[in-house]
Amino acid sequence: MTSVVCIKVGDKYGPEYVNKLERMVKKHTWADYEFVCLTDNYKGLECQHAFPTGTHLEGWWSKLVLFKPHPVLKDKRIVYIDLDTVIVNNIDFLFEYKKAFCILKDFWAPSHNSSVMAIRQGFGEDIYGVFDKDMMNLYSGDQDWIFNRYPGADIWQGVAPGKIGSYKADNLQNGPKDFSLICFHGDPKPHTFTEGWVKDAWV
Repeated sequence: MTSVVCIKVGDKYGPEYVNKLERMVKKHTWADYEFVCLTDNYKGLECQHAFPTGTHLEGWWSKLVLFKPHPVLKDKRIVYIDLDTVIVNNIDFLFEYKKAFCILKDFWAPSHNSSVMAIRQGFGEDIYGVFDKDMMNLYSGDQDWIFNRYPGADIWQGVAPGKIGSYKADNLQNGPKDFSLICFHGDPKPHTFTEGWVKDAWV
C-alpha cells in the first residue's frame, strides 16, 4: 500500500493544515492509500494515523526522515505532500509513478523542491544516514541536500508535465489553470486567503 505522508513540526502550521490536506487528498484520488502524519504535536489533528516524527531534526530538515526509513513507513511506498499545498484536481498520477524517486525541480533555482515527492522504500537511505547537523550550515534546506545526493532524480515536471504548479512562479492569482496541485512555498499561505479560488479549494 502507498502511504500519503505529511510532516507537522513546530508551530508554523496549525492542525487545520493537516486536516484539510487529508480531506483534499481523499477528494481528488481513487487510489488505495493510507494518510499518515508525522508530528510533534497531536492537538487538533483529525488524522487517524499520526505518529512521532522519529527524528531529532527540526523544520523542513525533518523531511529527511522519509529516507530513514521511518518504522511506520516500513515496506510502504511514500507519496509525500507539503502542508502548504492546495489540491484542485485528480492526483492519481502520484500513485501511478512506480520508479525509485521523483521530486520537483525548484521553481526558481537550479535545485530540487521537496514539496511533492514519491519514494520507493529502500531508496536514498544514505540521504538520512550520512546527514548530521553540521550540514545545516552548508545547505539552505533539505531539498538542496537531496539535490547534492541525487541531482539526477526523476522530476515531476518531466514525469507529469503541467500537473504541479507554483502559486507565485506560475502567476495563479486568478485561478489554478489546469494544475492538480499548487505549491504555496514562501508567502502567501493558504490560510491567509479570505476569498477567491484558494479559499474555495482549501477546505
